[in-house]
Amino acid sequence: MLLIDSDTLAYVAAIMAEDYDESAVRYNVDKMLEDTLIECNDFNFMCFLTGKTNFRYDVYPEYKANRKDQPKPKYLDVARQRLIDEYKATVSDGCEADDLVSIEQYKRANEATVVHIDKDLNQIVGWHYNPRKKERYLVSPNDAIRFFYEQLLVGDTADNVKGAKGIGPKKAAKILDQCENEQEMFVAVRDVYGCDQELLMNAQVLWIQKAEGDIWKWPEWAEPMEEVVGN
Repeated sequence: MLLIDSDTLAYVAAIMAEDYDESAVRYNVDKMLEDTLIECNDFNFMCFLTGKTNFRYDVYPEYKANRKDQPKPKYLDVARQRLIDEYKATVSDGCEADDLVSIEQYKRANEATVVHIDKDLNQIVGWHYNPRKKERYLVSPNDAIRFFYEQLLVGDTADNVKGAKGIGPKKAAKILDQCENEQEMFVAVRDVYGCDQELLMNAQVLWIQKAEGDIWKWPEWAEPMEEVVGN
């Protein structure tokens, strides 16, 4: 079973048809999807698209604010509708396609293959396939949780999420290389942040849901959050 994050597929199909017409974008969607199924040698699949609502905007109103003025491809809606009408794509409500892919993967005991080109989905345990790189790889439970903490340290400029000040990928790797489990990762990241409220906000925005309504919570085993003093 392939679980396909179809947001990028729709976007790329629309970009490639920009100078043509609606029939071209439908062809692109069909061809890109068919190529992926052939490459994976698996014709059982589910497609997922991001809808209009997302709990992350409530947690952090500036989430993806850097994309507001970016023009969308002319036929993006046509591409998305093709995925819905022809391939029964599921559109998220209150979350993102990433979350739906993750939720479905965990329902399947991590035994499906997650198809995407978005590094954020490396939080999901199991087999992955990147159709752009033609690469298949396995994400272990330790890989997945480490990637989450790496994101917390580095942030995600594509989604307008700031990480810990002064921390890039190399420093993040150096910090986490000293940790043997999630508890140690959390403590290390918390020490670097120095602000529990900011850490909580970023964690809730970056965390990919494992079940419907799932949101990252302050660990019960951790020292309590520090209260914000003053304004």
